[in-house]
Amino acid sequence: MSLFGAMTTAIGGLTAQSRALGHISDNVANSQTIGFKRIDTNFVSYVTNSTQRIHAPGSVVARPDYTHNLQGTIEQTENRTALAIAGQGFFTVAAQNGEVNGQPTFDQRQFYTRAGDFTLDRNGYLVNSAGYFLQGWGVDPVTRQIDRSGVLPIRVSQLVSNPVATSEIVLAANLPANPPEGQTTFTSIVPIYDALGEARSISVQWTKAGSNNWRMDVLAPGSSLDPVGGAGTIPGFNDQQMNAFNVTGTVQPVQQTDDIDLPATIVAGTVYSVTINGIVVSYTATAADAALGSPGGQQAVRNQLVSRINTDSATLGVSAVVVDDDTFQLRAVNAGTPYTLATSSSLSVAASVANVTPSYQTDSFVLTGTVGEVGDTYSISLSGITGGFPASRSWTYTTTGEEGSINAIANALAAQINSDPDSPALASVQGGILTLTAKNGVPIPSWTVDGGQSSVTVPGGPFAGGEVFTVTLNGADYTYTALAGDTATDVRDALLTAIGTPTGITVTPVGPDQFTLTTAAGAPLEVEVTPTLTAATGGTRTTNGNIPPHIQVSFGAGGDPLRAGTITAISGANVAGGTATVPANQLTGDPAYVDVVLNYGQGPQTVRIFLGSFGLADGVTQFAGSDYALRSLEQNGVPQGSFSSLALNETGDVVINYDNGQSRTIARVPVVTFNEADKLERIDGQAFMRTVESGEAKVLDPGRDGAGKLVVGSVERSNVDMAAEFSKLIVAQRAYTANTRIVTASDEMLLDTLNMKR
Repeated sequence: MSLFGAMTTAIGGLTAQSRALGHISDNVANSQTIGFKRIDTNFVSYVTNSTQRIHAPGSVVARPDYTHNLQGTIEQTENRTALAIAGQGFFTVAAQNGEVNGQPTFDQRQFYTRAGDFTLDRNGYLVNSAGYFLQGWGVDPVTRQIDRSGVLPIRVSQLVSNPVATSEIVLAANLPANPPEGQTTFTSIVPIYDALGEARSISVQWTKAGSNNWRMDVLAPGSSLDPVGGAGTIPGFNDQQMNAFNVTGTVQPVQQTDDIDLPATIVAGTVYSVTINGIVVSYTATAADAALGSPGGQQAVRNQLVSRINTDSATLGVSAVVVDDDTFQLRAVNAGTPYTLATSSSLSVAASVANVTPSYQTDSFVLTGTVGEVGDTYSISLSGITGGFPASRSWTYTTTGEEGSINAIANALAAQINSDPDSPALASVQGGILTLTAKNGVPIPSWTVDGGQSSVTVPGGPFAGGEVFTVTLNGADYTYTALAGDTATDVRDALLTAIGTPTGITVTPVGPDQFTLTTAAGAPLEVEVTPTLTAATGGTRTTNGNIPPHIQVSFGAGGDPLRAGTITAISGANVAGGTATVPANQLTGDPAYVDVVLNYGQGPQTVRIFLGSFGLADGVTQFAGSDYALRSLEQNGVPQGSFSSLALNETGDVVINYDNGQSRTIARVPVVTFNEADKLERIDGQAFMRTVESGEAKVLDPGRDGAGKLVVGSVERSNVDMAAEFSKLIVAQRAYTANTRIVTASDEMLLDTLNMKR
């Protein structure tokens, strides 16, 4: 039995080594197969009879030893949708079992794999090279929450991204604390999107409105709703004024003259001299001069002195002219410029005209009022003008709301005056005070500053009754309704009674049907009348305009070091019928914003414009600078987008990227682990199925509770080690050869046993 047992055992060894060789062959053949797990061999012996005294040959079998848990090399690829698992676990995949209407149908069984070379197929599924479809958890399209109730094949079907209407704008900029005059309005144009994804734009406009205050306006072309109410008007504060006062009047210059008389007898050797402004001009008479007698000698000396004075006239500031034989006259070169005079005892000063220094009329106007109003007028009117200019001139500047300061208003009015060739004066401005100074001329011009005056006339009469007569004086209405038979005088007197005695205004009846309203120069005077009256208004005066609808944004002053230059208040008090609203809470640190409601035909669209925080320098500020400095401008709307690319990340999220900059997570790839992964059933295409021995599948987030991490853009190679396989091949080959020798030896021994019979 031992010979047959030895032969049988050796044959079992041949079978076992053959199987081991098969495992090695499978491993070597799949050394480059993605996600392949090698099969090692365990040899198990079988014993037939074995005691302390006897042992009968048994047998051996080769069993596969699976290495499903052994990590293969992770290799980076150019495929952005490839995945590898670093650690324990498997991808859950589905197998196609048919097709309906061009779309795959799937086997209801669950399959698992480590082969992560997934690419998009024609239907938008992620499929690996073995044909298995990657599965994952879905994402709720509304809440964006992961639905972990089950896994389904991941399909990229949302190829269009819906537009997102703009709901937020974040603006960060610095408004210059002291912008250059004439540059007080700054604008940021913000591209936004409506509910249909159409590109729109709104303009955020800033206008300086006095110290530490800015008007904010929001313009939305195409919107049926006006954010700030630009079509509305708000009456101004009616506080503008232009107080006028005379500094000095015009005085015409008078030329200084002096007559110099020579003595009746000219004496030879006598010095005749005049000292003008400290400079001596002299002549010593000669014997020839004396011999000429009178008037010849006097004329000779006179002519010498006149000639010498006129030769140095520019230096002396004086000229000389002959008056008669023994007299010449000194005259100041420039009228109004005096000179000093002394003479020698041989000369005498006769008739003199004293110098009069000229004075140029100067009038100043102190402008006051609320900066930023539109339509305020500042008028200067002069009459009784002399000096060759037109007898009366007037100039009016109407505010645009963009001046930024009283000084800018004064400069604008001064520019009008200085550009008028018929103006008798030159205008200058300092600190909001406009000053008129008479131009240089002969004669020097002068004028009278007119006060404000309006002449109101009641035309017609007698009246049938019921006619309404209204005078609007500085915004206040005074009305009288005529009775039957009222004359123009009756109406005039009734209006005078209604008007009474307004402060700062003098009301005077003129003739039977007129009255005048007069004010001090520069005081407010605005008169409007109904068509039943006529009015002519002029003079130096101001009128009230409108406050443009706006949002008032105030900044901290320099005296408040903690909040200087930061937003301290936002007011919506001047939003005239617009949709803009401001926050109720405006404490330091609270968000500073303006909400506006727009409508581009798809219904109301609320947009919040973030300006930073109250009291913090994290948004719009007002610090030193000469220009508007935009730091950042963002909005959250997007147009419709088309599929651009697909991305997978380490969390397992499958993300669609669109060409409008948006992205959407459509699924999450889980990692499935088993208690005994080596007991999984192997099937075609590097796939596995669960068995009773492997335990239940645990579907986990990548990197959680023992599940491996995902490596994006990489694949896991086979875990076959070629060197080790070739070593095992040599061992198996030698073991197989050794078993054949035992069979051969057993056969020969049996043959010898049979030959004993011969």
